[in-house]
Amino acid sequence: MLKTILYVDDEDNLLELVKDFFEMQGYIVFTANNGEAGLQIVHDKKPDLVITDLDMPGMGGIEMTRQIRSHFPLLPVVAVSGVFTPERIPVLEQLGIKHRVSKPFKFEDLETAIKQAHQESLVHD
Repeated sequence: MLKTILYVDDEDNLLELVKDFFEMQGYIVFTANNGEAGLQIVHDKKPDLVITDLDMPGMGGIEMTRQIRSHFPLLPVVAVSGVFTPERIPVLEQLGIKHRVSKPFKFEDLETAIKQAHQESLVHD
């Protein structure tokens, strides 16, 4: 069952909005404003799913996911970004990121993506 979510984004206002939305849906939500902090939360709190922005100062979402995969290969990750370039899609798929949501997003689209990513991860457990 999907209970805990980590949302990683360098936009503080978006962190709060996403946290509030998913908490109202009954989830426990951890937030981080960069990849390094997100990675630490993954190790410490072991969330059921990660949502990450790809473009952040320091460690971005792609590098964070690479590091997550070395310890938690089946942890579902959903990417959010303002830009999904054609060169980026194969990299994301190679990392097991099948669900992508473009910014600005509707919360319903993000919720659909996390539910689908979580369901698919259950098939692989």
